[in-house]
Amino acid sequence: MLFIKNFIKYNHSAIEQLISDFTKAERFSTGDSIDAAIAAPIKMLTKVLVEGTDFDPAFAEPVVCKTILITLLNEWLTDFKKANKKFCNSADIGDKYACIQSFENLNYKNYTRSKLSFFIFLYDIKPDFDIDFSSLCAMKKEFDALYRSVLAENSTQRKDRLEKAKYDDFKDTLSTYVEPERIIDTRRTIDDIDLMDGAEFEQYIATLFTKMEYTTEVTQQSNDQGIDIIARKSGTSIGIQAKRYSGTVSNKTVQEAASGKAFYRLDKAMVITNSEFTPAAKTLAQATNVVLWDRTILKEKVRQYQF
Repeated sequence: MLFIKNFIKYNHSAIEQLISDFTKAERFSTGDSIDAAIAAPIKMLTKVLVEGTDFDPAFAEPVVCKTILITLLNEWLTDFKKANKKFCNSADIGDKYACIQSFENLNYKNYTRSKLSFFIFLYDIKPDFDIDFSSLCAMKKEFDALYRSVLAENSTQRKDRLEKAKYDDFKDTLSTYVEPERIIDTRRTIDDIDLMDGAEFEQYIATLFTKMEYTTEVTQQSNDQGIDIIARKSGTSIGIQAKRYSGTVSNKTVQEAASGKAFYRLDKAMVITNSEFTPAAKTLAQATNVVLWDRTILKEKVRQYQF
């Protein structure tokens, strides 16, 4: 078990692929061989585990995959319950639609991990060797359909709130005098930023950098070449991709920013998001010298410049 836990700790990309396969459940229900992307690390781990035994590594690989998956899901489920005690204790899993709506209001650092843990919790699945992946596949499809329905409803509600906020701001500009007790604090919070659409988020980031004494230019959305904003100060030019996102930001976004930097012949490249980055995105950013601002850094900048 120690080997399994250490493998999980140091092989993020392989585990991400394994979890991706699990969410589809086809490979585990059909017994297909593991994908090429994770074949090498899984084979090496299997070889270590069967060393000194009579087991054939080829037959042991599916068992090793399943052991990794069960170990990881149990750890995630335990962490999820600890982080969301109030929610788990009050959740009525009989009303799955209402539970999903409540889950969308939770704060979570890793969206994919939390969503998968929530699915296991909601359907009261016991991650062990008796798990039926055929039934699991059907349950996951039902869960995804419900989740899409909730997201569609929430999207409409967010749009309505945004339209109301725009209307209120417009009405405020029509007033030539506002009584002191009615003065509204117009500074944005991270929750306000979460309600923005992509174009609004780009404009917001451009204005934030203006407050940081940069001159900014928002590129054409239809042909931005991976760069949404170009900021300049003291002879240094920065290409920024602004990613207003509900999930984790992948390495594809980092690749686009690095390519955009070369296309516009800029000095630096950045990706700024209201969310978090995948481990693969962080690794690529370090290799390509792309600066990352995640939710935590963005909140600090918003607080620092009171905007």
